Amino acid sequence: MVSRPRRVLAAVVAVVVVLAGAGAVPAWAVFTSTITNTGNTVSADTDFSINGALYVWGDNGGWQLTPTQIGTGTTWTSATTGDRLTCGIAGGKLFCLGSNNGSGQQGVNDTAAHYTPLQVGSADWTAVAAGSTHTCGIQSDSTLWCWGANGSGQLAQSTATTSAKVPTQVTSPAATGWATVSAGTQFTCATRTDGSLYCWGTNAQGQLGIGSTTPASSSTPLQVAGSGWTAVALGAQHACGLQGSTLSCWGNGSFNRLGQLNSTSYSSPMTVLGTWAAVTAGADHTCALTLISQLYCWGFGGSGRLGGGTASSTTTGPAPVGTATTWRSISAGAAHTCGTRTDNSLYCWGANNWGQVGDGGVTDQLSPVKIGASVWSAVAPGEIANHTCAIRTDGTLWCWGVTGLPLFLPTRIGTGTTWHQAATGDQFLCAIRDAGALYCFGQQNAGRLGAGDNVNHFLPTPVTTTAGTTFSEVTAGSYHACAVGTDTTMWCWGSASYGQTGQGNNIQQNSPVQIMNPATGWTSVSAGALYTCAVRSDSTMYCWGQNAFGEMGQGVQGTPQTTPVAVTSPAATGWVQVSAGHQHVCALRTDTKIYCWASDGSGRLGLGSGAPPALTPTAVSGTGGYMWVGLGADHSCALKTNGTLWCWGTGWNGRLGNNSTADKYVPTQTTGSSAWRKVNGINPSTCGVRADNSVWCWGSNGRGQLGLGSTFGDQLTPVRLGLTGRPLAAGAASHLMGLIAY
Repeated sequence: MVSRPRRVLAAVVAVVVVLAGAGAVPAWAVFTSTITNTGNTVSADTDFSINGALYVWGDNGGWQLTPTQIGTGTTWTSATTGDRLTCGIAGGKLFCLGSNNGSGQQGVNDTAAHYTPLQVGSADWTAVAAGSTHTCGIQSDSTLWCWGANGSGQLAQSTATTSAKVPTQVTSPAATGWATVSAGTQFTCATRTDGSLYCWGTNAQGQLGIGSTTPASSSTPLQVAGSGWTAVALGAQHACGLQGSTLSCWGNGSFNRLGQLNSTSYSSPMTVLGTWAAVTAGADHTCALTLISQLYCWGFGGSGRLGGGTASSTTTGPAPVGTATTWRSISAGAAHTCGTRTDNSLYCWGANNWGQVGDGGVTDQLSPVKIGASVWSAVAPGEIANHTCAIRTDGTLWCWGVTGLPLFLPTRIGTGTTWHQAATGDQFLCAIRDAGALYCFGQQNAGRLGAGDNVNHFLPTPVTTTAGTTFSEVTAGSYHACAVGTDTTMWCWGSASYGQTGQGNNIQQNSPVQIMNPATGWTSVSAGALYTCAVRSDSTMYCWGQNAFGEMGQGVQGTPQTTPVAVTSPAATGWVQVSAGHQHVCALRTDTKIYCWASDGSGRLGLGSGAPPALTPTAVSGTGGYMWVGLGADHSCALKTNGTLWCWGTGWNGRLGNNSTADKYVPTQTTGSSAWRKVNGINPSTCGVRADNSVWCWGSNGRGQLGLGSTFGDQLTPVRLGLTGRPLAAGAASHLMGLIAY
């Protein structure tokens, strides 16, 4: 966190493919047959081939590559960042949000994630500082309050109180008179209006600055020697403070982070040569501004966080960051640094694996790079943060990196306009360009990005095969993905814990491997959470992977299938399209009926209340006349050839779209239209497209997956978005919504 004299400077993903040509016919999947309703001009999608640009929104695992606005407010004056946590002051009121709240560090009396700003109490605040798992702030009456984890006494409360979910007042040495505060990893320091400095919390590295590492921790604020303290900044295990223009540092001295000519740790403040105006501390590096506004950094230089043009330098004292003398503010994150200049421009550098530099990429930046063309007034990474927040001169707050926040509105990925088809999994996405090239990106887990490694990729990364295959369709599960080649081969990759890659084993595959039995003839594929089903050109259907609920359609449950097995009931042929949910499967047959099997929790099989479990495909209640089926995690929706939309299963959050949250055990018509042309469910929401190509979504919006611009408000009936197009394939475990818009 950065500090200046007088006050602390605290400053579920959807995909859109925007079509190149308006008025074109939308693209979707390859079908083995076509069913047409001449009355409403609704047809299966054999002719859809339009390409366009790729956008994302919803729960993307919290990574944001470019600045994304937080709320719509224009009165933000300061902000601070912790581990997937952001807090800021607007109009004197304090607000916090983020996915990390396990110790109550958001201060809103719970431990739940919050994806829109929630007000902390009702008081007016002047400063706020976030550490690794705790937060502190100063109110307008100069009282100091802390909340979150207290395992080392960092809240200035007895460690018998392990955490506090609401602000708790620091009353020693006095209840009022606090001026600035900074929060580190399990310790806190604050200056007082009389120029004294106090620290409390863990002291294993001497970071309390009291001249000793004893006690190992203190829940009572202990005074640091000296007077005239005006600001303090804390890192993971070190601290730095200003006494006028004199800078001192103490605590863990490894990598020379204390600005000395050695890496010795000191438990008392050690003067750093020079005259200084502001200081900031990252996890293991320090940066400061001189009185003539020149910037210096020192400590560990991995990933370029010191801004000196190298990736692994460790300085033996302050080293200049270029020659500019126009720096106005500076703030360090865990392994990156950002600063503003007097012309209100913003520069960032260092680690960028989570997009925390904000330049739209994930490549580390060894020297300062300018972020956008906007004008900025303050920047606020935190010592443990892998994300950045900054305030523009218009008073708006923007964040990027691993924020822990979903993207509430579409954010474009790259500049390409040739995306053809895409599928969303659990915090990752795969997409195909018009020439058949396949790309995946997002949170890595078990090799599911198919890039041959086990690291995150937050920009589209090529997925290739040894045969140089081009692809026509891709699907994504929880930890695996599969794709159909233009040569009708099938390839899968990622986790094989249940054999979902179809290789006859449980070996994780970091790159695509071909399904060999059958080897060719595949036309479409759908991935469930931990299994896969696919249709072939001879209208046969095969499934493989988890079978805990009978997902394989073989009449038994329990033993996984590690290679494809044919689904032969009610007949071996006649299958048109299949959709795999979390623990259930539904498929369309040439008789226009929908058949479902496996888990029937909350009526998701559509067989009627009290119906026995179905371990083989069983016709859904009612007549046929269907042309498409799309499943969410625990609900099902299907289109009839007359353009009506019917859903069944879990009704929680309104995901069935019938103005109710009640479960439905048989297909129930969705409210509002009889002119639907496509539908797809995710967890736990639904989106569909009507005949006029307008896009409508409903159900849970807790992770921004409805694309409405916030996480507020579950929708019990379809709500129109400001887009036209069609939804993409969404995995049953996905909180990401997909859209090809035009």
